[in-house]
Amino acid sequence: SKPMDTNTNRPPIVVYSGPLCSGCDEVKGYLTEHGIAFEERNIRANIETMIEFRRKGYEILPVIEVPGQTIAEYESLAQLESALRAAGYL
Repeated sequence: SKPMDTNTNRPPIVVYSGPLCSGCDEVKGYLTEHGIAFEERNIRANIETMIEFRRKGYEILPVIEVPGQTIAEYESLAQLESALRAAGYL
């Protein structure tokens, strides 16, 4: 049996994404380039993820959950950078 996931090695940043989402690709590319770990949750690949996305009141992809701040209406990398800076990632 698999060991229980205690979230210890899960990245604290969550990116809700989907296919054909240029903003999603931009965000994931930026985080990867800067060596910032994140967990991708594809709302098209998993019904539970879609339900969770809707339950949290999110509507537009991507949504980025940074500790202390959630970007639910992604506009630009500048917006992501300021959230990452505030959370001490940059």
